[in-house]
Amino acid sequence: ERLTDRRWRVREAAVRGLARLGGKAQQMLFREFAASMDRYESEQITEELERSGLMRQVLEDLAAEGARAELALAVCRRMVAVGRTALLRWHLLQEGEAPVARLMLLEAFAARRNRETSEMLEQVALSGVHALAVGGAELLGELRGKPLATWVA
Repeated sequence: ERLTDRRWRVREAAVRGLARLGGKAQQMLFREFAASMDRYESEQITEELERSGLMRQVLEDLAAEGARAELALAVCRRMVAVGRTALLRWHLLQEGEAPVARLMLLEAFAARRNRETSEMLEQVALSGVHALAVGGAELLGELRGKPLATWVA
């Protein structure tokens, strides 16, 4: 209820409180964020995800299966939708990340069709990391209406 309070300090305290209450509360926070259409609530949750290290949990959940992975993907899509992509882009290009998580991050970026996404997918398609390059090329091709063969040799 306090996540959408008009006072930013109340929103901040609510988000921080949930983030520190453990796994179930964090999952609730992730669900709220994924479904949120409130600009200020989304900004507050995004800041906490980035600041507190909860993005690590989101990325681990991306590599899981089932509902946790779906929720993590929804969180990443929401971050892309609100334009907070720097941390996601960094994780996408890290070789230490699970390949499944990296491919799901690509999918999150592809959900937003804009110039930034197109440029990022092109960078990934040309990265030389085979699975990631192929996934990036496929998504880029879908965005630009071109077949995969024109992007990957």
